[in-house]
Amino acid sequence: MNSFSRGWVVIAFAALIAAGFLQRHNEHRRIEAKLTYSDPDKTALEAGFLALGGFRGLVADALWIRAIRQQDSGQYYDLRLIGDIILKLQPTFSQVHGFLGYNLAYNLANKAEGCEEKWYWIRSGIATVERGLERNHRSHWLWYELGYYYFDRLSPRRMKECLPLAMKELPRLENVPEEERRSVFLSNKVYGGLPARPDEYLRWSAYCYWKAIQAGTDPQPFRMERQFATCLELLGHWRSSKPPEECKNWDDWGAEDYWVHLLRQSRPDIDRRAIKSALPFLLAQQMDVFEGRGEKDKAQAAYDRLISYFPGEIKPYEQFLKDHRDYVRKAKEQQERTAK
Repeated sequence: MNSFSRGWVVIAFAALIAAGFLQRHNEHRRIEAKLTYSDPDKTALEAGFLALGGFRGLVADALWIRAIRQQDSGQYYDLRLIGDIILKLQPTFSQVHGFLGYNLAYNLANKAEGCEEKWYWIRSGIATVERGLERNHRSHWLWYELGYYYFDRLSPRRMKECLPLAMKELPRLENVPEEERRSVFLSNKVYGGLPARPDEYLRWSAYCYWKAIQAGTDPQPFRMERQFATCLELLGHWRSSKPPEECKNWDDWGAEDYWVHLLRQSRPDIDRRAIKSALPFLLAQQMDVFEGRGEKDKAQAAYDRLISYFPGEIKPYEQFLKDHRDYVRKAKEQQERTAK
C-alpha cells in the first residue's frame, strides 16, 4: 500500500471515530433538551448498535426501505422483525413507531382468526406507539397517532363482535394517573375502579388529541384541533361551563366553545370552511334534541348563538332545522343501504 492509499485509510478511520464522538455528543444534547429518552436498561442488542455511531442511520435507512417493500408485498410478519431492529438502531425515530404500530393494529389484526388473536395484535400496535411516546413524549405526531387508534381502531364500527374484549381491558380514563396515560398497554398494568364506559374509546381519543395539541410542536395543528372538537361533539360535550381562558384540561372544553375559539383566530392553517360546516351542524343537533325534549327556549338560544357566529348567513329557524333533519334522514338511509 503506497503512502497515498495509507493516507486515505487514516482519514477514513479518523472520520469513523469522529462520527462516533459526534453521535454520542448529539445523544447527550438530546437528552439534556428532553428531546429523547434516557434508558439505563437498554437491551444488549440496542447497546451494541450504539457502537455503530453515525453509521446507525445508514443501516436504519436501508432497513426502512426494506420494510416499505415488505409492507407493499403484504409480508407483515417479516416487516415486524425489521421494524423491531430499526427501533433498536434508532429508538427515537417516531415514524417507525407509527409505521410498525399501524401494521400491527390494522394489517396483522385484520388477518387474525379470532377475537383473542385480533386483540393481541391491536394491543401490540398501540403499545408500539406508546413506546415511541415513552422515548419522545413531545411528539405531537405520536400523540395524534395514538388518539386515532382509540378513535378508529377501538370504535364499535371496527371492533364489531370483538368490542366487549377491548372494553373489558380498556381502563376508565380517570382511573389512570396522568403520568401513566401514555403507557396503558405498554405497562400491562391492571387498573381498578369503575369499568370503562361505552364511549371510553372516545374519551381516550379526545385526551390524546388534546395532548397532541398541547405538545406545541406542530406548526399547523388544525388537523389535531378538528379531531379534538369532533370527539367532544360525539361525546356530547357540547358546551363548557368555563370561559375559554379557564379551560386547561381536555374535558374543560365543549365542542361549540372550541369551534368558536378556532373561528376567532387568524391563523393561516385553519380551514374556515370546515368550521362553517361543523359549527352549524353542531348547533342544529342541539336544537333538534332540545325541541324533542320540549325545551323550545334552549333550542331558540342555540339558534340565536349560531346567528351571532355567522350573522346574515343562516336560514330562518324552521327552515334551518328542517334542512338539518332532512340531511340526517338521508344520511341514515344511505348508511342502511350500504350496510345491506
